[in-house]
Amino acid sequence: ALAVVGAGSIDGNTVGVEFNQPVDPVTAVNLANYTINGAAPVSARVFKTGLGPLGLDGVYVVLVPATALTGPFSLTVSATTSKKAFFIVSPPF
Repeated sequence: ALAVVGAGSIDGNTVGVEFNQPVDPVTAVNLANYTINGAAPVSARVFKTGLGPLGLDGVYVVLVPATALTGPFSLTVSATTSKKAFFIVSPPF
């Protein structure tokens, strides 16, 4: 099943979410599938990289929070699916 491996922000203006397998690009960019500190982000995009063992498969999603983060944050992910249509199983962050 699709799961969140980790999430973080280094600048407070973006949040990176790493999944354990490639995400479906349609569900991965649906803003309704995420909340950051209880609010939907203002944008989401699948980040593809040629680095690492998964290559260009798209296991990362970059979110822009509604307001800049200044400390610890809460992220909720729901209804995002993998390219094989497995639904997300998300631990709280």
